[in-house]
Amino acid sequence: MLAELADLEGEIRIHHGDATHRILMRAGKVVAVRVAGRFDPLLGRLRERGALSEVGYRATLEAMATSERRSGELARMHGVERDALQHALEAQVRAALDALRRRLDASARVEVYPRRVEAREIVAFAPVPRVRSPRRATPRALPRHRALARIARELHPDRAMHLPEAERRRRERRLAHLSARLQGL
Repeated sequence: MLAELADLEGEIRIHHGDATHRILMRAGKVVAVRVAGRFDPLLGRLRERGALSEVGYRATLEAMATSERRSGELARMHGVERDALQHALEAQVRAALDALRRRLDASARVEVYPRRVEAREIVAFAPVPRVRSPRRATPRALPRHRALARIARELHPDRAMHLPEAERRRRERRLAHLSARLQGL
């Protein structure tokens, strides 16, 4: 079973009693875990670790009431460093996996649903290091690469939070297509 999960992108649903738990995978790595009946607020974790001050904590909670942005994005706006946020998210995923391991027994039923995992679903993701090609880009390819990179920056989801949902999804698809083209250069 582990060999099958090495490159899995999709959702693993674990049915145990009346509860359904979910694990999202991308490229064989766990990127999100939802354990039924378990709540682990990221902001509380950041405050406990000293990455978010009490004032920042309260300001972020207030901002969450009027925003559709994720708590991590709002915490960054209120002074949380990127590395501290990444570590807290990774710790949150590990804690959820540990809680899931403790709850399950042999009666659990596992279902695997291969599907595309959207960027907005990812909680913590350790990127796979890129292996650079020994060939160098030709001078003609560099302007094209820069143009594609500029367009990709314009389409980035963080720059489209004010747009309607349909337009954001269209931009995400276009960005994914451009990212694939950039990787192929």
